[in-house]
Amino acid sequence: MPNNAHEVLVHAIRSWQIYYHRDGAWSNPLSSAANTAGTNNLSNSASLPEGIRLVIDLAENAQVQGKLTLDWVRPTFTVAKQ
Repeated sequence: MPNNAHEVLVHAIRSWQIYYHRDGAWSNPLSSAANTAGTNNLSNSASLPEGIRLVIDLAENAQVQGKLTLDWVRPTFTVAKQ
């Protein structure tokens, strides 16, 4: 009998999308203004997004259905006081 301890059940998905949070709003990373800044220096924290959102839309025929949203916030992000 085979050992199934290392198997992972994978659900079918209909779509997925990634968004960046910059300057107080969520946007598509491909249309982000920071993407056109001409610099890809990852050591510069100003060029990093404040957050990243992953949205996965699970297929309707799966046992678990609907949209899953996972947000990540940059650990060094702070809110500027006005």
